[in-house]
Amino acid sequence: MERVKGFHLLPGIPELVAEIVQREDKVSDSRKASKFYRLDRTNAKKCFLYYYQLRSNISHRGKGVRNEYDRLHASLTELLQITERYLEILAVDEQKLNNSPQLP
Repeated sequence: MERVKGFHLLPGIPELVAEIVQREDKVSDSRKASKFYRLDRTNAKKCFLYYYQLRSNISHRGKGVRNEYDRLHASLTELLQITERYLEILAVDEQKLNNSPQLP
């Protein structure tokens, strides 16, 4: 969970989340139904907490995963796109570093 809490701090991630996430949703905590986690494209931290809670709910509910198929599919698609784009940005940044003049 600690790693998840820091994803939104990575450079460029909030912008990627805002660009890629095009839906709104919420999931409740399987242990406390009154607590919700919202998918909010304007808040990357909330998005990653939403994804983590969805993962937790599926892990703890077991057979109830059938009811979560569409939500899980959309979330995995978003996470894949965010990850791919972030890796592309890192590759470009690394290429720029490798091509920059070296200081003596």
